[in-house]
Amino acid sequence: MRPIYETEYDRENEQTVFKWVGNEYGCTVLKVKGYHCCDSKIVRDGVQIGWAEVKRRHIDHNTYKWFKISDSKWKNLLDLAEADLLPVFLFILFDDGLFQVPVIRQMYTKVVMGGRTKNPRDDQDIEPMRIFHVDNFRKVASAPL
Repeated sequence: MRPIYETEYDRENEQTVFKWVGNEYGCTVLKVKGYHCCDSKIVRDGVQIGWAEVKRRHIDHNTYKWFKISDSKWKNLLDLAEADLLPVFLFILFDDGLFQVPVIRQMYTKVVMGGRTKNPRDDQDIEPMRIFHVDNFRKVASAPL
């Protein structure tokens, strides 16, 4: 099994996003314990209403025209949405704000090779990546960074 590279810094970013999402949508975002294909679940009034995957990018959201995520991650998130009949959202904390995009099959995406190419941590860091245009993002909050 592949090592998990999540750091304390990653968990702090997630907590920041969880608070922003909760404030914006009147819900609670809870970290999923253990290994799961999605970072967290979205709960309102004690009922799960969706899933949230969180990413952090140290650039403005429109620095590049395309956003990349692991193709296997994207497929797992799509499968989760269909299996649970709950929406799955990808939340990305950029330097210029918090943005979200729904994980849906109907969105135009394409697959390219990529990943962590500059400093790969293992042989699986270079992999098929799912890319989609940044115009798909919706701004949730301005970043106080």
